[in-house]
Amino acid sequence: MALPRPGFRTWLTLLLLALGGGLALLDLRDPSPTGQVPRDAAGEPDFYLENARLTRFDSRGPAPPAGDHAAAGAYPGG
Repeated sequence: MALPRPGFRTWLTLLLLALGGGLALLDLRDPSPTGQVPRDAAGEPDFYLENARLTRFDSRGPAPPAGDHAAAGAYPGG
């Protein structure tokens, strides 16, 4: 008396369990240590922005400038 041959669903379940176990083992590995951002001798980063402009937005569109008191009433909290 021989056991019946496992079906497609059995093999698929075993394959998914094996893949899940492999992924779990990969997830348990320690992440590679990350070093600090390299900086030059003066302690400054190796890049900087020139002539950059910042535009603020709120839920209704562009927010008024911080010093514009006349328009500040239209934007509570702005």
